[in-house]
Amino acid sequence: MRPILVCLLATLSVSSCVAQQALLPTQDTAQLIAQAEAQATAEHKNILVLFTASWCGPCHMLSGFFADKKVAPIVEQGLVTIHLDVGERHNDSRHINTPGAEKFMATLGGETAGYPYFVVLDPTGKPIVTSLRNGDKEGNIGYPQNAPQIDWFLHMIQTALPNLDKKQFKTVKEGILDQSNRPFQGKSVEYR
Repeated sequence: MRPILVCLLATLSVSSCVAQQALLPTQDTAQLIAQAEAQATAEHKNILVLFTASWCGPCHMLSGFFADKKVAPIVEQGLVTIHLDVGERHNDSRHINTPGAEKFMATLGGETAGYPYFVVLDPTGKPIVTSLRNGDKEGNIGYPQNAPQIDWFLHMIQTALPNLDKKQFKTVKEGILDQSNRPFQGKSVEYR
């Protein structure tokens, strides 16, 4: 019985170490951006940069939206997506910031934006649109939950994916409205 218990404890210990290591970034921001730029150039796409934190519920919601089985294929047609960890707690040894991500976020106008913060870059790394509604005048939409935030999010999608057709736009719009779980009132961005 004792050898089985020792083996079980050893297995759990190794599993815990592997799980912990899997949460830590393996590349720095500059490397990830360079790879995304190369891929975006080769595939004629833009780049979606998601700045998120492990403890951030709205960050998980936004990542889940982009991973949705109906939305993901639409997004993947025109965007190379990268996730950068920012805002991790200093006493959390299981989650750390992607090296250079906070500085990069600040250069893109998100130093005080909160999380999630997201930016669409062209293939050369130049910002096209950010989650700061109307520049920085009205704040970061984070995970869009109300009419003005959803409007800005849909504007971002249309700007990021200029070849989006009417059906694809409808799928994205319905997806974000479903996930926001709130009745949509106010001005609604329509397919242009």
